[in-house]
Amino acid sequence: MDSFFGTATDWQTLISKLNDVYASHVVFSEANQPVEIHILASDRRSPKAIVRDVQSALSARYGVEVDYHIISVA
Repeated sequence: MDSFFGTATDWQTLISKLNDVYASHVVFSEANQPVEIHILASDRRSPKAIVRDVQSALSARYGVEVDYHIISVA
């Protein structure tokens, strides 16, 4: 993605700062669209809550709407 939307590393850094998230990995397509977001998280919170936090953080920081279907939580 262009600098306005940050890089995969920027997204990973932001996501990894969220509560109960241990690590993350973001994959962009050649068209610079996010296609996969993988998250390793604590089991203290539901995967659904983690996904909502990720969507909210990315929306607040970069102004992008991320489809929950591309986010996986383990």
